Amino acid sequence: MLPSHAGGGSRARPAQRRAIGAEIVEWPGGEPRDEPIDIAPARGEFDKVRRGARAIPLHDALPLARAAALPWYAPLLVHPDDDEGRPSWRLLTGPVRYRSDAWWLPVLAHVEAEPADAMRAEIRRLREAGGYEPRRSTATRA
Repeated sequence: MLPSHAGGGSRARPAQRRAIGAEIVEWPGGEPRDEPIDIAPARGEFDKVRRGARAIPLHDALPLARAAALPWYAPLLVHPDDDEGRPSWRLLTGPVRYRSDAWWLPVLAHVEAEPADAMRAEIRRLREAGGYEPRRSTATRA
């Protein structure tokens, strides 16, 4: 398995010429879990995300090592920390990023509450469109 970041297809060509099967996986790889990660940012941060912010500050929402290893398009359930009724919003995120003076979870997409199989299909479609699904070469001789 070869780690990749954009251009994984060109990395598979040498393996094809040598008749070696190869799998190119964007890091961090892996399948997003069905169960969303639940985080509760401060009300102001939650409201910014609802208005279109493209990232959520991590603070202590989850351990940095776990946030850094999130697969692309992992489901995220976000609700404000001050609301007992816990209205939530379903988002898709990826590995944490460092910006300015804090770690941030990227907001990749908003998704409606859907059955698990429909959610998995939508995540797979987005991952394929973004180049985050594994790419394989076939072991053939040229």
